[in-house]
Amino acid sequence: MRLPGHEDRITAIAKEYAKSPDNTLVVSPDNRSRAEINQAIHAELQAKALSQGGTPRPGAVPRQDLTGADRIWAARYNPGDVRATRAAPKKPASAKASMRGLKSVDAPNNRLTVERKSGEK
Repeated sequence: MRLPGHEDRITAIAKEYAKSPDNTLVVSPDNRSRAEINQAIHAELQAKALSQGGTPRPGAVPRQDLTGADRIWAARYNPGDVRATRAAPKKPASAKASMRGLKSVDAPNNRLTVERKSGEK
């Protein structure tokens, strides 16, 4: 199948992925199209979940949106951001790759408050 328009291709990729996401790999030639495809896939999966009676959930914010230098400043974050994180190697397997939601930003003191799925802050 050949689709002439850029947006048409992105939409078609997202729809095909949503049909069978398990064990499906999408390859993109560059970072810009990768981000566009990811956004379209997430939107398609959200729409599919909502049509099946699910509830929307926030997506993980890609780490590439902040430079290494920006990551150390609380002001660069927004309440509600969700970031996929990996636990330290000594932590139990159940703690690995937990999702943490950003509850508050205290930019003047350069502090963030995050909450794990378990409710731990």
